[in-house]
Amino acid sequence: MERNFRESFGSDAADEAPDVPLHAPAVARHPALPAASPDAASQAELGAKRGHRQVAFAPRLRDLARIEVDESEAKSLWTEVSRHARSLRGRLGREVGLRVALLDHLLNVAPGRFGVSLIGDGALHALERDAITDGLTGLYNRTFFENAFHREVQRSRRYGDPCSLLLLDVDQFKQVNDRLGHRAGDVILQAIGALVRAHLRSVDIAARYGGDEFAVILPETGRHAATVVAERIRDAVARRINGSSTFGAEPVVTVSGGLATMPADGSSVESLFGRADAALYDAKSNGENLIASPPSLDRDRHHGVA
Repeated sequence: MERNFRESFGSDAADEAPDVPLHAPAVARHPALPAASPDAASQAELGAKRGHRQVAFAPRLRDLARIEVDESEAKSLWTEVSRHARSLRGRLGREVGLRVALLDHLLNVAPGRFGVSLIGDGALHALERDAITDGLTGLYNRTFFENAFHREVQRSRRYGDPCSLLLLDVDQFKQVNDRLGHRAGDVILQAIGALVRAHLRSVDIAARYGGDEFAVILPETGRHAATVVAERIRDAVARRINGSSTFGAEPVVTVSGGLATMPADGSSVESLFGRADAALYDAKSNGENLIASPPSLDRDRHHGVA
């Protein structure tokens, strides 16, 4: 069995910035843009003579629009955008931020120059969702889970609330895959993910941690309540997947779980993961299809266990 559990562990002010003195030669003007003011070059030269700090344009564009260009091209684009901002300001009769001017310039004045395009809200939300979820089960992915667990441990420390971590592992999953095929194995993982989600509250966080391993954060949940949740999930998997219409009587699928609760079993991410993983190992070693918890730290200390 793979043991992944043991392996773990620009500013908006630019919108209001004044035009920057330009030290680059004038660039060809787009027909839609007005000519630069006649004294722009002399003002730039005067600024240089007075020792004004040389401006780095490429980092500014990177911060404003995530555009990666060399300094020479960045100066040229900044010149165009500054002129466009003045043009928009004159037409609209109000201040126009550099972000707005840059976006309008790239989309309407010089479209296709950098391959910039707008993304709709729906597509953006889909990208955000895909970045944090597991594509097979629809649960959260490992990266999101680990970040969320760090936050929850810090919150529990701050407010003194309990927090439980449940690690689940599908028993003999390699044999199931070998016997039924990987496609059937994927369907089983999807079914387990759905059962895990069905037995949790909206505040709980469940993830496919890797392969056939799942992890669940149970905020504000002590040992007893967490054990009840874990046993319901274990029982649901044993009853509802085995003998289902999808597989008939063929598969024998169960899960084992390890629980750790803060503060009884530790007060750090590492200690809770370690003790939950040790409890999972005990469950697997003692016949599988079990939920196990580690001895409390108080009892360990009482009996002289490190």
